Formats: sequence, C-alpha cells, structure tokens
Amino acid sequence: MAIFTVFFEDNGQDFLEWDINDDGVVVESRPFQNDIWRNTVMKTLKEGELPLIITTHSPGVAQLKHRVVKIALKDTNPFLDKDGHGAVDTVSRLDRAQRFDLDQCRAALLVPGLQKTVENKIRSRIRKLEKETSSGN
Repeated sequence: MAIFTVFFEDNGQDFLEWDINDDGVVVESRPFQNDIWRNTVMKTLKEGELPLIITTHSPGVAQLKHRVVKIALKDTNPFLDKDGHGAVDTVSRLDRAQRFDLDQCRAALLVPGLQKTVENKIRSRIRKLEKETSSGN
C-alpha cells in the first residue's frame, strides 16, 4: 500500500503535512496534532483546493480550512530498487521511465537532480497515461 504525503498551506496551524494511505486515511500528522487527525478520512483531495474530510472527533463531512499545496508519494524514488541501486544516468532512467505507472511518474518528478531530458519524457508519459485512463483503455 502506497503512502502519500499531503502538504498544506501554512496558516499558522499546528499541522503542515499528513501522510495518507491509498484509502485516504490519515496515518500521521506533522509536526503536531497526530492524535487529533490520525484516522481522519479525506473525501476529496486536489492540489490548490480545500479538502473535504470525515474526522473521528466530529460527525459528518467537514471542509478543512487549509488548502492542499502538494501531494507526493512518500520517500519514493522509482528509479531505485529496495536496496538503493538502480538507474541514475540519463539513458537508464529513460529506459526505466517507459514502464512507470502514473504514481511512479509523479514520484519520479520529485527526484532531486532529475535530468531535463528524463523530466520531459516522464511528463510525456504522464499525459499518455492520463489520456488512456480517461478514454477507458
């Protein structure tokens, strides 16, 4: 199961990031209020918007007061295997990116030092995968 980190705009609140699982359930809140937000369910989640949530401490659906700035796969570098070895040069990264799914593509764009050629290839792959998804292929 993948874990995603949701980054919120800073309005002076006690949390700036939530880790959520594939089901949209908060598994950790940082830097504070983990005990309050853990097990909250994110009903809607989109960058730039105020998410709808269901909390364990209040009934019904509520709208969070802080916009989502970014959503990212947590600590994932799809170019590397579990032992930390893998593609680091442009040619091997281009080859590996051809087989990435949408989540791997998004995670790859967050890899530090990503070559521009590889970034362009990944963005192209994302467009292709999103088109296939929307057309039902």
